Amino acid sequence: MTTPLTLAPGRGPDGAERLAVCGEIDMSNAGRLAEALDGRPGPLVVDLTEVEYLDSAGLSVLFAHAERLVLVVPPLLEPVLTVSGLAGLATVRRSGDRDAPQGGPARTGETARCPPAPDTRPLRTPARSGHPSTPDTHPLRTSVSRRRPPPHSVPEPDRPRKMPQVSDALDTTVRYTGKHTAVVVVTGDVDLHTAPLLRAEALTALTQGARHLVLDMGGVDFVDSTGLSTLIVLLHTAQEARGSLRVASVPERLVRMVTVTGIAELLPVHETVAEALAAVDAGDAREPGESGDAGDGESGGTGPSR
Repeated sequence: MTTPLTLAPGRGPDGAERLAVCGEIDMSNAGRLAEALDGRPGPLVVDLTEVEYLDSAGLSVLFAHAERLVLVVPPLLEPVLTVSGLAGLATVRRSGDRDAPQGGPARTGETARCPPAPDTRPLRTPARSGHPSTPDTHPLRTSVSRRRPPPHSVPEPDRPRKMPQVSDALDTTVRYTGKHTAVVVVTGDVDLHTAPLLRAEALTALTQGARHLVLDMGGVDFVDSTGLSTLIVLLHTAQEARGSLRVASVPERLVRMVTVTGIAELLPVHETVAEALAAVDAGDAREPGESGDAGDGESGGTGPSR
């Protein structure tokens, strides 16, 4: 299934070519972006302000044209461009900055903007017994195994050919600690092939009413640009639900990545899960007129407290 993607060509006030991109850029639709860039060989302003997700496939397309591109990006996408190295090749401007290229009339006489996205939020499903309104002691566990086929193997008839895999496995365990709070324990590599599982599990918890998420990253070995994009999507979604996203137990090997890419400036990073849950409770206490787990909706932190 192809992920919806809108491409709106136009020109800025100075006559420069401009392409507004809206939606999510992933393996299923990156080819459309590649065709749009190939068809505009000169200097080009690519406005990614309304892009909510960008994986390695989309980054590869931008890398191929990086030297001639000016990328206008929202703050949430900046860490992805930094960790991937794209920010060192293309000219990057933050959305809303004075020096960020502004859009102008498109060739058709219309403003080169993306149309409003339809409401595709999933319907809320009734809470099951002990999930999450009545917390239980049996966490939900989901795992995905990624195994390479043996050399020279022939796929069985009527079965799709598997794409080469990067990581061996990703395990996620969802544990509800309150009416509106869930801890997602992540183990393994978070990359192009496994990040969708983390995203799906966390979004499921959000739709079940757990608008405060704590990601326990203690068992994570590797995070690529797709994994960072997933964190940004979850942060944005939690904020829309008047909740928060917190990261806890980040291994020493990943602390530098969290700091250098700016992730620590966008969302709170805690040394332990207990510390993160205490911060959620403290935010609840500060918000008047709410009982239980109504959160403070924090969107930034001060980095790992180590």
